[in-house]
Amino acid sequence: MRQMTVLGTLGSDPESRTGSSGEQIVIFCVATRHFDKSGVPHTDWTRCIAIDVSVRNQILKAKKGDSVFVQGEFINRRWTDKGGNPQITSELTASKFKIMSCATPVEHAMSV
Repeated sequence: MRQMTVLGTLGSDPESRTGSSGEQIVIFCVATRHFDKSGVPHTDWTRCIAIDVSVRNQILKAKKGDSVFVQGEFINRRWTDKGGNPQITSELTASKFKIMSCATPVEHAMSV
């Protein structure tokens, strides 16, 4: 099992869905920014899912732009697209989640 920790910014509001097995999941993406040797900024995106109910409830309180901490198992899922081409999706299955700071504290407090 590969554990991963991400500190970054939510790219959009978390989305609640029903998984293929009928379980409730929350999907969200976290952006992390870094700079190359010449100082040019780059953004990496980490696709995250939450299955555990307590983690899902925490994540659903977060909003786009919030700074977040996410920890969990990093996995690569192999699948085939409609054209029959093999694909790989990397994602982090969140086991821990915390809002570090809100993008807009007043609006966020009103939505909780």
